[in-house]
Amino acid sequence: MKKVLVTALMSGILASAFLVGCGDSMEDSGEKSIAEYTHNIEEAKKKIAWCKEKTGITDEMIEKETKERKALKKNGGVPLPFLSGEIKDKIDVAYLNKEKQTLDEINAINCEYAIISLSEVE
Repeated sequence: MKKVLVTALMSGILASAFLVGCGDSMEDSGEKSIAEYTHNIEEAKKKIAWCKEKTGITDEMIEKETKERKALKKNGGVPLPFLSGEIKDKIDVAYLNKEKQTLDEINAINCEYAIISLSEVE
C-alpha cells in the first residue's frame, strides 16, 4: 500500500512539473502512450480540449467513440489502439493538409491516444 501511495505521489509531482513547464500550451514535443494518458486522465482531458480546438472534433464524436470502445471491451472484444471514423478523419485532415495544417505528427498521435484513454477508465 505504501508503495502505491509513493508511486501516486511521485506521478502527481512529475505531472505537475510537466504541466508547469508547458504553460497553457498542450502541444507536445514527444509521443505519449495510452497508458500515460489513462494514468493521468486530467492531462488527457486537457489534451482533448486542445485537440478539439485544432481539429473540429465534437463532444458527441468523442462520446460515441468512447461508448463503442467500452461496449466492445464489455463483450469480450479487444479495441484496437487507434481510432476510426469521424474523429480519425478530422485528425488526419488537421495533420495531412499541408496548407492548413494545425497538428504535427506527434500531436496527431497524442490526440488519438488521449481520446482512446477515455475508454480505458471506468
